Amino acid sequence: MQRLFKNVRMFKIFLISFVFFITEISGKNLNLEQNTNGIVLVKVTSQTPNFQFPWMTKKPVTTEIIGVFIKRNLVLVLASYLEYATSVAIKYKNNPNPSPAQIQKIDLDSNLALLEVRDEKNIQPISFDDKFDPKSEFTVVHLDSFGNPLLSLVRGISISVEQQSHSHLELPYLNVNVNEKLDGIGEILFLKNKAVGIFFKHQTNKSIGKVIPGFIINQFIEHEKKGKTFAFMGFQYQPLLDPTTKEYYKFPYEGVIVSEIIPYSSAYGILKIEDIIFQIDDFKIDSQGNFEHPDANYGKQPISFLLNAGKEIGFQIGSKIKLKVWREGKEIDLKMKLKPFPEKAIQIPHAHNYGNLPRFLIANGFIFTELSEFLLREWGNNWRTKVDKKLLYLLDYHKFHKTSTQGKIVVLVQVLPDDSNNGYHNLSMEILQFVNNKKVTSIKDLYKFLYESKQEIVILDLDNGTRVAIDAKQLPTFDEKIANKFGLTQLKNF
Repeated sequence: MQRLFKNVRMFKIFLISFVFFITEISGKNLNLEQNTNGIVLVKVTSQTPNFQFPWMTKKPVTTEIIGVFIKRNLVLVLASYLEYATSVAIKYKNNPNPSPAQIQKIDLDSNLALLEVRDEKNIQPISFDDKFDPKSEFTVVHLDSFGNPLLSLVRGISISVEQQSHSHLELPYLNVNVNEKLDGIGEILFLKNKAVGIFFKHQTNKSIGKVIPGFIINQFIEHEKKGKTFAFMGFQYQPLLDPTTKEYYKFPYEGVIVSEIIPYSSAYGILKIEDIIFQIDDFKIDSQGNFEHPDANYGKQPISFLLNAGKEIGFQIGSKIKLKVWREGKEIDLKMKLKPFPEKAIQIPHAHNYGNLPRFLIANGFIFTELSEFLLREWGNNWRTKVDKKLLYLLDYHKFHKTSTQGKIVVLVQVLPDDSNNGYHNLSMEILQFVNNKKVTSIKDLYKFLYESKQEIVILDLDNGTRVAIDAKQLPTFDEKIANKFGLTQLKNF
């Protein structure tokens, strides 16, 4: 038994020594003083709204993330931590007093933001390389709570395209294999002495890390002005693999079939449902929707890489691209101008909310708000198993308007009980369809229908068949009574 314990102890010593050896080897390829001087801790305090009780905000949360100076007065950070930020400060090493920072630019779709700080003459700014082999061995620089640099070693796997949970766009990311825990708070990825990416996610159960690559970071940085950085192709497609389907369309090549077009987007008014795209400029598209990237390190990549983030090969906002499309049995040539993501196409806000507070109205104790993914997320980590399936269906399949008509889906969240609304106390999470037989498309619409009505009784029709009658003349009296009863300081926001 003692021998066993001795062997186990020796193995632990060997393992620890091996880890230090690997880190030391990694550190030898990295000039610590030169490359970590510009990496700092950033203290962010944020306060998110409560979308279920929209007149309230949640408790403030303070998080420390990692930032990197790209100029002596500009710090690059992950944007996802800043959406509802109330204060941001830089924590310099060996300085107990954080220095205030201001958000200069935020792009939640690429998950990147710039903070403006005082000009730091002793800081060595860091630049990011566009080109690197995705299958390299990288060093990750992160910081301890005092701002001291720590090193980890990761192995690159591939460049892939996906949509972050807080983004409206599909953009390219570097996948890396990680053998130790990283927080995904902006750790900097180096290849030798060159920064090549920013860590934003670590799936510990799969030992996979996600990194925003240098070529995406540089596109964001070069576009310093406020506004959107990346184009949005504006359509969804399906693979065209089945020979019978190809025969049905009399289609002789490889390509993909357009299944959805987002209103106001690049594709809106250009492409049609059931168009088959088989070439974009000089790039042929295969039956999976992939093209051969001119950089051999990237291999085959999906169309979204090309159209959303292909600046290095001539595709960016404002670019006019040529499409070869099969439509109604004929080959046609189209031109499409790349545009940014169209916010007005959103019917159900999702991914991120641009930092906006929820729109709501409390009338006669009835709490109304506009349906959003953020409202449904108030049901906790397993919200998709808890919320009403009809609302989940709308979120999954009706995020965007199907036509150019605009509007939101208004939901009765719950009822604050009072004698004036007796009989309706059990109503919750029901869709409001009509007010006096008129379609409701926003909280502002609802307010006008209720408070500017010339009728004494206003009838609200819910999608579950319930009809709610509200005494319009008595509304101000009821509102004041209920506000005092429940301590409400705000009854509307739109």
